[in-house]
Amino acid sequence: MKPIKNIKNKTLLVLALALSSQAIAATQQSYQSSEPAAVSLPMQDDVEQQRVTYIWPTVDSTSSHISQSQQVQSDEYWQTVTGAELNKGFPLYVGSDALVRLAPMASYQSGARQISPAVNMDSISLSASAGSQPTVSLLADQEAMQTAGFDDGSVAVKVANHSDKPLTMRSESQLPGDAEYLLHVKEKGSTGLLQFAVPSQLDSQQQAITINANLGAKAIIPMTTQVSIITPTGEHIAAQLQHNKVTFDQQLSEYGARHGLYQVQIHTLGNVNGKLIKRSAKLPFALTAKTAAIEKVTVSDKLWVSLDVLEPGRYNLTATLQGIDKNGKAHSLQTADVAEYFEQSRAMALPFELQNFSQYDRFELVNVKLTDQSRLMTLQVLPQL
Repeated sequence: MKPIKNIKNKTLLVLALALSSQAIAATQQSYQSSEPAAVSLPMQDDVEQQRVTYIWPTVDSTSSHISQSQQVQSDEYWQTVTGAELNKGFPLYVGSDALVRLAPMASYQSGARQISPAVNMDSISLSASAGSQPTVSLLADQEAMQTAGFDDGSVAVKVANHSDKPLTMRSESQLPGDAEYLLHVKEKGSTGLLQFAVPSQLDSQQQAITINANLGAKAIIPMTTQVSIITPTGEHIAAQLQHNKVTFDQQLSEYGARHGLYQVQIHTLGNVNGKLIKRSAKLPFALTAKTAAIEKVTVSDKLWVSLDVLEPGRYNLTATLQGIDKNGKAHSLQTADVAEYFEQSRAMALPFELQNFSQYDRFELVNVKLTDQSRLMTLQVLPQL
């Protein structure tokens, strides 16, 4: 078992660094307690309270809608490995050709930020348990990686696995057992893709989110899958996969996207075309709650929309005014936005000058969208009022 040789090929370095941003941004997992947290509402002095109105220069002809799901295709995986695991040797799941990056991670022991020692790739070996040994066609050491903008002590290597079994990655020089490293493996062009989809929104009363995940052409296996919920602050909440639902005990507490979105993260292992394949993915979702709702529309000298307000905050209504002529035909006239601060339920006046459209028998609102601007949360999308 020979250590990898140090080959500085900066011409091919760009290829080796074609690693996805979601893994580069991966951080250490910090599991929180299971105690329910209070719902996070914005401080009142954070929220603009002045009324703002805007008439669009042209009528909005698009139909408003709330995106129902987020989806992604993954040809990669990432995980945290310790110095002890590198010393002993651990499985590296490479189906065919892969780009492999290893980067020291930071810890905060005793409150101080400490970075694990960089790995000398001359002392890292890759081997197969049987059959032909892997081919290493590219290696970039810390100096070359730093030149490319990776100043975290990363090293990168391109590997071809000629075996049906996972490879073994091992450090031939002793590393501190508690050191931690981010391992990122990307197989560009692989047919072993993870198809992953989650809903765009989750009601705050629910403690399970339905996912759709397939590895290759088969559903993922819960026994070989790990899931977690990542909070807007980057903390990880322990979760379990039960059939196609990710369940968790800790109550989620950040509404909307005011402080960022939650994410579902998945790591799964399965057999694709006779080889064990590992894949990771994560997707965002917003935690939602009914903080206000449209009750009714009243027409007098102006057009008024009554809001049932459950939480104080700033609410925005977007709507298109239609006039109905004597033949019953609808004519789109104007689109407007109105934003106001609400302490309690009341009506909002829309800025349409109805006297300018006296030729119409009656009016209606279409493409209506109500948004909670305090918490950056879409509450309702209605085709017509």
